[in-house]
Amino acid sequence: MAWECPLRRMVLRWLALWSLILSGCGLAAAAVVVDGAGDFIPLAGYAQVLEDPGGQLTLAEVRRPDVAASFRPARQENGQINFGYSASAYWLRLDFARQAVGDKAWLLEVAFPSLDSVDFYGIEAGGVVHHSTGDLLPFARRPFVHRNFVFPLQLAAGQESAIYLRVVSQGSLTLPLRLWQPERFRQHSLDVYALLSLYYGMLLALGLYNLLLYTSLRDRIYLYY
Repeated sequence: MAWECPLRRMVLRWLALWSLILSGCGLAAAAVVVDGAGDFIPLAGYAQVLEDPGGQLTLAEVRRPDVAASFRPARQENGQINFGYSASAYWLRLDFARQAVGDKAWLLEVAFPSLDSVDFYGIEAGGVVHHSTGDLLPFARRPFVHRNFVFPLQLAAGQESAIYLRVVSQGSLTLPLRLWQPERFRQHSLDVYALLSLYYGMLLALGLYNLLLYTSLRDRIYLYY
């Protein structure tokens, strides 16, 4: 019929319009809203990522509008970001929404201790706060004494803020990102250390037991154990 062509064109136009809207929504991740509820905030769903194959980009360059437009929402699996094995450097950006609560200190945890290089850049009104760490650098250089990479973060009331992370590693590039309140993070760390102590204590006891058996029986199988 004659009316089918105009109707079909109208449907196609609506489909094209919705496609543009949905694709535009995927270009930017939402800002993190910090309300203090819960033990921690998983951040993987808020991160935007930019791959730097040559590893030459600086903070000033990734903040330029033309380069910043290349950031895309990070793909996550099971609540963490995973780039697999790659020789590229990866930049991650996290935007924090305007906070209604008072100024408060937080801790940003990258819970994967085998990353070779992790650079943290906090963008604040007074300038840029930079911390450089990684498993190839001395442990004393870490801004927070912990087996994982932990960075202090100050969120000011009534202000929007952002942080950048630059990560490089010869091994697996896995990034479990979480934002903690300091007291809850310390309690969580104590609980984990207690479990680790129990686990390694059991391994040590088992090793000593087999060593005593070897000493008494001279059977090499116990030495292998």
